[in-house]
Amino acid sequence: MSEHVLYLDPVQFRALRGRVVWHLRRHPERRRRYRRDGLTISATLRLLLLAFRYNRTQRLLAAMFRVSQSTVCRALCWLRAILAQVLAAEISAAGDAGAALGRLLGQAEGRPVVVLIDGTLIPVADRFYDPLNYSGKHKRIGRSLQIVADVAGKLLCAGPAAAGRLHDRLALAQSGLGPLLKSDTRLLVHADRGYIGSGFIVPALRPRHGRLSLAALAENREISAIRHAVERAIAHLKILAILRTGLRTRSPHREQVITETIAVALGLVFLRQKAGIQA
Repeated sequence: MSEHVLYLDPVQFRALRGRVVWHLRRHPERRRRYRRDGLTISATLRLLLLAFRYNRTQRLLAAMFRVSQSTVCRALCWLRAILAQVLAAEISAAGDAGAALGRLLGQAEGRPVVVLIDGTLIPVADRFYDPLNYSGKHKRIGRSLQIVADVAGKLLCAGPAAAGRLHDRLALAQSGLGPLLKSDTRLLVHADRGYIGSGFIVPALRPRHGRLSLAALAENREISAIRHAVERAIAHLKILAILRTGLRTRSPHREQVITETIAVALGLVFLRQKAGIQA
């Protein structure tokens, strides 16, 4: 399968498969009975990547791989937990804002650095109304994720998932990214109006029953022209449809499944991004 189908190119796929095999050799108690289920490690990895890339139902994936739906469910749960450990370095990099900002400042060699931040909702399919995670803005249940990017649209880091109902400024306060983004005066943080009062560079708000001046409108256009790169970073993240169309689970350990899925998805994004930079 090509890179467009599996999200990873063949070289990255083989490298990730090798890491999974090495992890299982070190932890033989975590192996599965492949002959019984009819899925090899390669097939299980392809199955998970297709599930993340297109967010298809388990019944459809079962028909594609000619196994039962329960086999697909077991395989996805097993490999998701494995990848949460195999991709630990990438997942750690995705959450380490201090290191990402430090590298950016080091490359700037004393010059000011523009950093972009925005929030996005990771939808979660739920048969029951959940007021804690219901986003009034998106009219959906999900988790709020704070995304930090540079002006080239590269994803620098992401904060921990917060309740979906939180306003961007409150989600930022819970994520712990605020103090790091204000830790150096060379960091010029651009954000949208949802972060008014956070000390970042945001577009001017039109006064009630009034109009913005021509200078304020020009400044808003300039800020928006810089800010659009963070939307591109979010779009690259949500190429994985499981983060865009709604994560489905009926597991009794629902929060663990959601946390694991988001972590593995971020790990895959950083794995692909790192390989692309090296290439």
